[in-house]
Amino acid sequence: MTSYSEIIFSGVSAKVNKPKDSGNQEVWPVYLTLGNISKEIRCAGQDGVDMTCPDQQVRRMHPIVAAYIADFPEQCLVACCMENWCPKCTVGRDHRGDMRPSASRKRDSMVKNLWLHSWGELSGEIFESELGLQAIHAPFWATLLHNDIFQCMTPDILHQLHKGVFKDHIVSWCMDIIGKDALDAWFKELQHVFLGVIAGGVENRVIAAVHAVLDFVYYAQFQSHTEKTLSHMQAALTSFYANKDMFIELGVREHFNIPKIHSMIHYAESIHLFGSADGFNTKLPEQLHIDFAKRAYCATISNLDSDSPSDPGTPELFNVMPRQIHRFTMLMATRGYYLPKTCHFPNTPIQRLIDHHGASLFIPALKSFIREHAPTIQSHGNLNLQECIDVYKYIMVLLPARPHVSNSKCFFKVCASPVVASKDPRKPLVPARFDTALFIEERALYNGKGISGLRVGEIKAIFTLPSCFGTFPHPLLYIHWFRPLQTFDNDL
Repeated sequence: MTSYSEIIFSGVSAKVNKPKDSGNQEVWPVYLTLGNISKEIRCAGQDGVDMTCPDQQVRRMHPIVAAYIADFPEQCLVACCMENWCPKCTVGRDHRGDMRPSASRKRDSMVKNLWLHSWGELSGEIFESELGLQAIHAPFWATLLHNDIFQCMTPDILHQLHKGVFKDHIVSWCMDIIGKDALDAWFKELQHVFLGVIAGGVENRVIAAVHAVLDFVYYAQFQSHTEKTLSHMQAALTSFYANKDMFIELGVREHFNIPKIHSMIHYAESIHLFGSADGFNTKLPEQLHIDFAKRAYCATISNLDSDSPSDPGTPELFNVMPRQIHRFTMLMATRGYYLPKTCHFPNTPIQRLIDHHGASLFIPALKSFIREHAPTIQSHGNLNLQECIDVYKYIMVLLPARPHVSNSKCFFKVCASPVVASKDPRKPLVPARFDTALFIEERALYNGKGISGLRVGEIKAIFTLPSCFGTFPHPLLYIHWFRPLQTFDNDL
C-alpha cells in the first residue's frame, strides 16, 4: 500500500545581514520542524520509504512538502517573484488594493517561464515588468513531487499583520491624521488601546477601518477556528476595504497597492488548507534565527580576524537560559489573581495615599467597606491619617478563558503606582501610572456581553486591610468611579 505523508517546511530561510568588513559573505539558514532530515528521507519523496503505521501495517510512504513558513521577502524569493508582487497569486501590481480574487500561481507555468528566460526566449521586459519574476532559473521546489509551492505559503501574523499592516501602515496613516505628538502622548500597549487613542481625533470611517483591521488581526491569531469565526474574520476584511478610501480622501494615501495588505485576502483560504495561522507564525523561528544564526554569524566573522583581540567585556554568545523566577505568590487557586511576593510600599500612611494617589475619600470609603463586609469590627472609627497600610504597585488578574486564542492561563497586570524617585539621582522620576478597568458593578445585569452591569473605574490604590482590623482574605482596591456607561458607540 502506498501513502503520502506531509512535511511542514517550517523555515525562516532568511538572509543574515552582513556585518562590517565581512566582504560579500551571506548566510541563508533554514530550520525544519522535523529536525535533521536525512538524505534518504529527502529522496523518499520520489522513491518512497517503508514505514510501520500505528495500526502495525507497513506502508510505502512518500513525504511531500505541505507548508512553507517564511516572512514576505523570503516568500517572494522562493516563489521567484519580485517583492512588489504577490507570491501566491497573479494579481497585477496596480490591483492589489482591490478585494477581488486573482488566479493562483501555477507551478508548470512558472517553471516554463523560468526556462524560457534562461534560454533567452523570453525578453527581460516581459519577464520582469509584466510577469514580475526574478531570474532564479533552478528553484529547489522544481524537482519536488506532488508539490505546489505557491499554495504551501502560509500566513505570517508577525510580519504581515503586526509589523506590516498595523505598525507600518495603519499607525502611520493615523499619525499623519492626528499628529505624532498627540499619538505619542496617549499610547502604551498600542494594539490594545489604539481605538481609544484615536477616537474623537479622526473621522468615523477611519475608526471603522482601523476597527476592522484590529478585528482581523485578533481573529487571525485564534488557535482554533469554526466557519463562524472565519466568516467574522472575512467580514472584518470586507469592512476594511469598504472604508479604506477615507485615507485617500484625507490625503494620507494615494493607493493601496501594498503586498502585505493584499496578503490578508489569502488568510481564510490558507486556514482552510493548513489550520489556524498561529501554528505557522514566524515568531519562534525568527527568535532562533537571531540566537543561532545572526549572533553566531557575527561572532564567527569577527573571530576570523586574528588581529582583533577578543573583548573581555563582550558577553558570552550562548548563555544558559535563566531559570524562571517566582515573583508572585498565589493567594488561592480559585481566586484568580496574584499579588507581588514583596510589598512595594509597606507601612504607608493614609495621608500619603491621599496626597500621592489622589485617594481623597479613602477613610470614609474604607469605613463604609468595613461596616458592610466586617460589621463585627468596632475599631474602624479610629481610622486616622497616620494609620499605616501595605500598598502594592500592581496586581495580576486572571483573564476569562479564551479557548480560541490560547489554552494557557492569561493574566492582566493592573497598576496603581504614584510618582517614584529613581535610586540613581541622575535619572528622572518614574511617572505615575493608575490604570483604568471595566468592573462588574451589577452582577444581575451582566451576562458576559455588551456593557450592561459594567462600569469604568480608575484604580488609585491596591492595598491590604490594616492589621488592626484583623485578617481579611483578599487585597482591596480604591477606585475612582467614572460616570456609568449609557450607550455603545457602534463606530468603536
